[in-house]
Order: sequence, then C-alpha cells, then structure tokens
Amino acid sequence: MNTKTKYHILMQGTTSSETALWVVSALSLAANIAVIVYHCYKIFKHNRNPLKVEVYTDLAAYKAIADMN
Repeated sequence: MNTKTKYHILMQGTTSSETALWVVSALSLAANIAVIVYHCYKIFKHNRNPLKVEVYTDLAAYKAIADMN
C-alpha cells in the first residue's frame, strides 16, 4: 500500500449537513441539562454540600468501589 492510499483511508471528512450538526448539538445539550438536573436532584434530596461531602454515596456502584478500596 503506498503512502497516498494509506493516508487517504485514515482521513475523515466533515459533514456538510447543517441539520445533522444541529441535531447532534441539541442532543448533547439535552444530555448535559439532564445530568445537571439529576445532580441537583441528588444534592437537594439528600441535603448534601458537594464541596464538602460525596453526593452519590447511596448508589450501588459507589458502594462496590468503596468496598474494594
């Protein structure tokens, strides 16, 4: 395989569809808003200060990792 072909296979083009870019951006924004809402929900439900204590200590994954350490 020559160098020109090798680099051509590795090159990736960008999309020219503005609609696709807006859809991906909107999905990303919605996901980030959902994370913020969930984080605030956990903080206010358990009355935790995220600067001083852990927020997600009630989750099974947190407990499993804490038990390993």
